[in-house]
Amino acid sequence: MREVLALNAAILVRSKHLEKSIIYEDSRGGLQKQDKLLRLKDHNQLMLKIPTILSGEGKFKTRKQIKIEISKGDVRELLLELGYKELFRYEKWREVWELDGMRICLDEVPFLGNVVEIEGDEDSIEKMAHLLEMGALKTSNISYVKLFWAYAEAQELKAKQMTFDAQNFEES
Repeated sequence: MREVLALNAAILVRSKHLEKSIIYEDSRGGLQKQDKLLRLKDHNQLMLKIPTILSGEGKFKTRKQIKIEISKGDVRELLLELGYKELFRYEKWREVWELDGMRICLDEVPFLGNVVEIEGDEDSIEKMAHLLEMGALKTSNISYVKLFWAYAEAQELKAKQMTFDAQNFEES
């Protein structure tokens, strides 16, 4: 994929880096019931993802994202003191490219493998996928978290988190 991106004059915006995220839930499971996701990424970026198209509808996942960057303080402790519980931890290696005003992420995800994420509207995503010669690849509108839970159940994994340490433990 990197070769195809480079041939199309894509710009590497951020080289391969490890992202660590924690998903939070309130005491009554209200966020999940509304298909909302509260995520703390790399200890300082808090994001709320809200669906704009109901899950399972449409070919692609469409969500509104509200993000805040916090430069000081313990966000994790704040969330726990507010009554949120850690629901799930996950990691991914991510490389970010830009082409024609769109963001293309190359992700390496424990248990799930390599994933290409294209951010944009549905028509633009279709055109970009064609340009990047991805037409035959499977698309999904399901989150990494839900994909992992389905995979873990099907494979009867002991792992409850989608981390590289958990993957290495399962493989040993």
